[in-house]
Amino acid sequence: MTHSIHESIGAGLASKFLRSLQGNSSKSTSVWNIALTPPLTPVSKSPPGNFCNALLSMRDLTESSGYAIFADKTALKQAAVEGLGISDPTDSDYYDLMSRVIAGCTSSMRMSTSIPASEGTQRLTMQSILTSMTPYPRIHYAVPSVAPLRKEAKSVNADDPDATGDVAWQGITSGKLSSMDPSAGKNIAMALLCRGILHGTAHERFAEWKTKRSCVYVDWAPTGLVLGAHRDPVVAGGCEAIGLHNHTGVATLFKSWANSFDEEDKKAFLAYGMEESELNEAREDMASLLKDYEEVAAETGEDSGGEEEE
Repeated sequence: MTHSIHESIGAGLASKFLRSLQGNSSKSTSVWNIALTPPLTPVSKSPPGNFCNALLSMRDLTESSGYAIFADKTALKQAAVEGLGISDPTDSDYYDLMSRVIAGCTSSMRMSTSIPASEGTQRLTMQSILTSMTPYPRIHYAVPSVAPLRKEAKSVNADDPDATGDVAWQGITSGKLSSMDPSAGKNIAMALLCRGILHGTAHERFAEWKTKRSCVYVDWAPTGLVLGAHRDPVVAGGCEAIGLHNHTGVATLFKSWANSFDEEDKKAFLAYGMEESELNEAREDMASLLKDYEEVAAETGEDSGGEEEE
């Protein structure tokens, strides 16, 4: 499900749908949400009610969503301008970037019948990604990254391990579509979903990244990496890497929204029939979620860096 969590129509409709799906489904349903969120630093003239909507939406995402991927227009604009060289990006350019994330998450299932196992590919289902990416059930939020982001329309030779390895490296370390600060926290789990990149090439680049001082995992990270790699002839440019980063730095987004929520005028919500207790409960739920992130990020002195799933 793709939607916004901070603009009135998208936020309210998505929340209602999630509640309805959870209540009417006869079995456990894992819903993936790809949501447009407020940025880390609120813009000076944010529409009124944005952060009330965000916190109210987060209640349903925490309780009813299987996994949620967050992007925001500030980071999307930066990726379009600096990465793609688009001087004045439009919503269409942002949709194109997000469509690459969706295609990367689902490509393995769509291509599974046309790619022989003899090619040595690693195919993943969305359920297997979700299971490996959520060692802590309530912390099921990630930010995406896209690679390559380049101004020139230049194809990458899929048979060149150095060139495809560079694309995998970019998917791990850059190209994020959220304004979350990756230096403000630790990794919980990462999914690297590659198309047109050999499994061994992508794994080598991840192993290289794990040797860097900037790569820090929480004390208990049983998976570490979820790696999918397969051939996909429809990928423009020869190869592509999509990263999903479950990171404690996501809490910096939540904290920013909570602070803005505290300062926001809530009269409009009360005037339309919402009770103040609902707003208070949403703020308490966010405080509880922030506490969960603090506990996960805290040092315990135990060995960190879990097994890598191949």
